[in-house]
Order: sequence, then structure tokens, then C-alpha cells
Amino acid sequence: MSKTPTDIQILQEHNRQTAIKNLKDAYGLIEKLVQKTYMDDDMDANSGLRNIRTDVSRIISEMGTKGLGNFDGKEGNLEDFYNAEDRFINTSTSFLEAVNNSILSQDPVDIFLLETQLGQFEKSLNERTLIDQNVLAELKEKETEAGLLNYNMESDVTSVEKETQGTGSFMGVSSEKPIPSEKLPGPFGIKSSENPGISNEKQRTETEIISFSDEPDTETLSGIYNYFNLLEHKYSHNHPEVSHDGNYIGDKKWSFDVSDRRITGLVKDGVFRELLYFETYWHPLDDVREMIQFVQSRANAVPGGQFRSLCLVASVWNNEIKDWAKGFMHPRLVIFLYELDTGDLIFNESVDAGRNLYTWHSSDREVMSLEDGLQDFMEENKYFDAQDIAEKTGLNVKGAERFLRELVDRKKIISIGFGTSSYTKSGF
Repeated sequence: MSKTPTDIQILQEHNRQTAIKNLKDAYGLIEKLVQKTYMDDDMDANSGLRNIRTDVSRIISEMGTKGLGNFDGKEGNLEDFYNAEDRFINTSTSFLEAVNNSILSQDPVDIFLLETQLGQFEKSLNERTLIDQNVLAELKEKETEAGLLNYNMESDVTSVEKETQGTGSFMGVSSEKPIPSEKLPGPFGIKSSENPGISNEKQRTETEIISFSDEPDTETLSGIYNYFNLLEHKYSHNHPEVSHDGNYIGDKKWSFDVSDRRITGLVKDGVFRELLYFETYWHPLDDVREMIQFVQSRANAVPGGQFRSLCLVASVWNNEIKDWAKGFMHPRLVIFLYELDTGDLIFNESVDAGRNLYTWHSSDREVMSLEDGLQDFMEENKYFDAQDIAEKTGLNVKGAERFLRELVDRKKIISIGFGTSSYTKSGF
């Protein structure tokens, strides 16, 4: 990959498309491996491959929508940008090669290797360097230095050509053919002919027109970090128990990740199945049409079997966008809008998913567990069943049953039995 720092936006988009193609090619090969392991009656490998196939499909779907909002990203300098892009492309190629080698090999499919390679690619995807003001400033500085270098070199060549009266020279030896100026190295040793179709003027124009009007000032930046620090504390000390649809998920795996101006949380069932994904990040928009298109694209990218809770943060949201958010509905995504200036969290309060997931984006510092929240109820009611618990908690009846069985296992309550589904508080 060329290290010439020109038009890095086009470079990043080109790499995204290349990685998507690599994943799509790998997906096709995984399909063949799924069929092969099924015919060979290797059910362990078959199950692992199906999970990997699901993850690949999810990543392709998420990458299919343009915009930096689709991956976490990290701040860095221009060198960090090029190194991150190299890793991004290399890991996508390595994953494709690993899948292809599994097709060619006579050995059993190494599921762990494929999982590791895919994990490394997804990590490189989320660690691409954001193209921010600092990167563009460094880019412009290097372009200026390169332009001066190129100008000086052209001036030296012109002097040599005049002195030799039309003859060229190489290491002091004259020749009758002049040295063609187009063969001289351009900025950073790359010939201008190696980047056809993109003029320097066009590259500079495209770089300069990028707007960073959404770049927060110091006071806003402080508010962003305070809010995300609060969420990080909440995520590290609590575990989601009620899913978007009222199922009990307190027994599932919970993890979270914090990066600059973004925090995510993930509830997984086992190693691969991702049930619920929380995203909160700074993304101020003023145009309601742009907001609708952005959120819809994020909703369309949610994989089957997963639900996404998306919270966008701004200093303040205009009324048109807030009114739209209060009516937004989608089967796989709920949208929240958080205002730094007011601490308000705007969402469609008529949707169960919004009410169930509200606390994981709000600025409320305390999260009350289901067990703690039911203490008074269980003290006041000698007997209770799943329907009672569902009405008090937001769990559905099935989820309430699972939660009650967990309390029984921990000897917090006792099942009455004798043909009933009632429970009573344990005396222990």
C-alpha cells in the first residue's frame, strides 16, 4: 500500500471495500466447509463453522454502511493511520488465506485458528485511525513539505539541463539523452504517474472541504468524558438482566469496551451468539433527514438474532429530531438521544425495548438489580408466581420463570410445589 499521504479518505474507503470482498470470498468458502463437515459427520466442526459464518455475515453487514460510526476507531497521527490501515488489510487477507487453506488441507478444520484470525480482523477494524483535524493538519504539513522538496528538485534538474545544454548525466557521465523530468521521484519517492486520474489540485480540494463543525469545544468535551466515565462505572459494576423483549439475561456473558467518545456493551449467549449490543457515542446531527437515513442504515446492519440499543450524543438536539425519535420503531433497534446540556434521554417511551434498556444509556448513577428491587414485594407478599414478577419488573412470564429458578438455585426463595407454580421467600 502506498504511503503517500494524499487523499486518505479515498484510501480508507478503498481498503474497506477490499476487506469486504475478502470477507465475502471467505464466506463462500466457509459455506463449502460447512457442507463438507456435515457430509463427514464432523458435527463439532460443523457447529463451529456455522457460528463463524454468522459472525462473518454480521461483520459484512456492519461494514456495508459507510461512515466512521460503523467502527470504534482511535485517535492517532498520520503514521498511526497508515499502520492501522496496513493491519486492517493484512488481517482480512490472513483470514481469507486461513479459510482457503482449510479447504485445501486434508486435516480436520482448525476452528480455533479461524476464530482467532477473524477476531484479529475485527479488532483491526475497530482500531482504524480516525481521520480528524490532527491527522489532516499533519497531512497538509507533509504535502507542503513534499511540494517544496519537489520544487527544489525540479529546479536542480532545470539547472543541470541548462548547464549540459540538452544532455543528461548520470553520476557525472554525460549522455546525449536528457533526463525526463516525469521520471523524477515525486513526494516521498512516489512517481506522479503511479497515482493516475487524481490531480494534486483535486486532492487538496477534497481534503480542505471536509467539515469538522461537529468537533466539540473544551467545555463540551469535558461533558462528553464525564458522561462516558459515568457509563463506564455503571457497566463495570452492573449486569443487564432484562432484555429488550423481556427475556431474562442476567445469566448471560456481559462485556464492555471504552474508546474515545464511545462506549459499547455486549450480552452474549455462549461464545458466539450475540444477543444484545449497546452503542453510545458522540454523533451530533442537525438535519432530521440525515438523522433518519443514518439510523435506518444502522438498523439495516443489525444481524439476525441480535438487537441493538443505539444512543447518539449531542450537546442539544433540535425539536424536529427529538419528535422523530419519540416515534421511531424498528424490530431490531431502539434509538436514544442523549443531551449533554440537559441530561435528558429522548426515546420512544411506548416501546417496551426502550423502557427495558433505558438505564444503560441514562446518566442515573445507580442501577437496581431485580433481586434488590423485589425485596419489598417479596416481604409484603407471602406467595408469588412468575406472572406477579413479570408485572413488577418488565420481564415476560418466561423470563420471570428463569429468574425465579435462579433465585431458587441460590436458595433465596423456595418453590411451593404441590402442583402450583408459586414461590415464597426463603427463611435462610
